[in-house]
Amino acid sequence: FVQLSYKVDLANVERGLAEMPDHAGLHEEAFKYCLRRNDPSGALAHAQRTVELSNGAVDALTRVGQAYIAAGEYARAIEALQKALAQRPGAGKAQFQLGRAFEKSGRGSEALELYRQVLERDPRNFLANAAVGERLFEKGQRAEAAKHFEA
Repeated sequence: FVQLSYKVDLANVERGLAEMPDHAGLHEEAFKYCLRRNDPSGALAHAQRTVELSNGAVDALTRVGQAYIAAGEYARAIEALQKALAQRPGAGKAQFQLGRAFEKSGRGSEALELYRQVLERDPRNFLANAAVGERLFEKGQRAEAAKHFEA
């Protein structure tokens, strides 16, 4: 049933985009569907269109960064996410995604710092706690890592 619901929703989004190609909200939904079906190039196209339609809004730039991460283009992800954070320095989602991009590009200490900054604002953030826990576990700091897995 879930798979059928997904196809129906995707069909509605695609039909909506055919009728209203300049609707940022529909491009945002299409972005999410593309990520779910492991289509980073489609996700990137919809995320970039959302940025165009929303005049470079922080959330749209964050989605572009996510799409670049999914496509394995970490340098471009970092660039998009840094633009988002330049507009809104405390944007938690952008910070977390920038941490992921740093991590994927071998910059683990920078990633850990960003994850910790997210936790300063939102101590119960599950994804940031898990990311910090994983980084600390890799460094052999098992007791400290366990605290983040329990949070």
